[in-house]
Order: sequence, then structure tokens, then C-alpha cells
Amino acid sequence: MSGGLGALLSPVVPHVTEKLFAQLNAPPLTFEALATARYPLLDRDRPVGTPEPLLPRLEEARVSAIVVA
Repeated sequence: MSGGLGALLSPVVPHVTEKLFAQLNAPPLTFEALATARYPLLDRDRPVGTPEPLLPRLEEARVSAIVVA
């Protein structure tokens, strides 16, 4: 599922999907490649990389400052 989601998001947020595929230890799957992709999208024999946040956390004070501005 992560690979498919990454492919769908790649045209919108490519820097996030680069991090996602790096964490999955998988080659990037593009939106165009989904048309010919076969299940499973990720190689099950390949170990997954170290998980870490893909986006920085937005604290409530920062969100409030953005909304007020």
C-alpha cells in the first residue's frame, strides 16, 4: 500500500515520496508505472529501512500563527 500511495503522491510532493521510497528501501514507483504494476508492489525479500517522520511536526502555536497571518 505504501508504494502505491507514494506513486500517487509523487507528482504532488516529490520530496516526500523520495524519503518514503528510501525508507522502504525500494526503487521509486511512478504514477505512470502504476498502469503496468503487479502485486506485490514492493519486494518482500528486501528489508525495510529505518522509519522516520516524512514531514516535520507542526505544533499548535505554529499552526495558529499561520492561520492568523
